[in-house]
Amino acid sequence: MSSSGQNVDTSSSAHTSTPPLHIGEMDITWNHVVEKLIDGKKIICCLYCGKVSTGGGINRMKQHSAGKKCEIRPCQKVPLDVRYQIEQSIKEIVEKKRENQERHIVENLYGSHVVEMGDLDDYDEIEEI
Repeated sequence: MSSSGQNVDTSSSAHTSTPPLHIGEMDITWNHVVEKLIDGKKIICCLYCGKVSTGGGINRMKQHSAGKKCEIRPCQKVPLDVRYQIEQSIKEIVEKKRENQERHIVENLYGSHVVEMGDLDDYDEIEEI
């Protein structure tokens, strides 16, 4: 059944199994899903329950495999050790994003055009008011 509630025949000869069509880091969730092209559309199918997602990419299937109730129903058949690994992956991503946001706020606390006092020597044309 697809994410829109429709049944999709993933055993049909109308599709081809391909390596992941994503760009970027290898996510552990790719080991537990298969990505296929059906009639030119990319779908991702859970290897445990057969759930098909036509949108949301690997993030949505990660939520499905981790048992998160978000935009897709949780997988009831994923092994507990796999669920735990994917939950940990989600936590790491959330923590990394939080750290990057905090670092960005600290780095840009006063704006991008602030000159530190030590850098004033580089400006010969500073005019006193």
